[in-house]
Amino acid sequence: MTRGVNKVILIGNLGDEPVFRTTGSGTAVANVSMVTNEVRRNAESGQMTEIAEWHRVVLWGRLAEIAQKWLHKGSLVYVEGKLRTRSFTDKQNVKKSVTEIVADELQMLGPSKAHAESDSFSSQNNSFRNNPVQNDNSPYGNPSAQPSFLNDSAFINQNPVSSNPGPSIVVDGDDSDDLPF
Repeated sequence: MTRGVNKVILIGNLGDEPVFRTTGSGTAVANVSMVTNEVRRNAESGQMTEIAEWHRVVLWGRLAEIAQKWLHKGSLVYVEGKLRTRSFTDKQNVKKSVTEIVADELQMLGPSKAHAESDSFSSQNNSFRNNPVQNDNSPYGNPSAQPSFLNDSAFINQNPVSSNPGPSIVVDGDDSDDLPF
């Protein structure tokens, strides 16, 4: 049987402060809204138009705690994860479903506003990855990667977790299409 791929990579800004909570069993969860922007040329008028797409991102465990501590509205981040769709019944007893990105990796691409002046923030040490572990507390039915995370000492004054510095975007100056290459 052929296996599929469920991978999402986003680079964008947080639209609001992270919403942090803990589950009944004590697992940390943070929900963030993230916006990605792209610029397209209108074929008829030739005008450049910016299009914003909003995403719901869920961070679990230590990754959620780091988001609560370091991320703020407007923070530029790289998120890697999986799409998950879950169903629930709202207060009016209406069944609804929501699609979210469950983050496996988070990389801060710039200093947060609150720590821009601080010597304790190093823009070189800003990558975090989850270790694959089963999570029986997840509403997603045991995802393959529960955010298990590095301690704070991995965040400050050490090498990034990922040896890959992240994706590079190269613009060649030709705006005749909306392709990034």
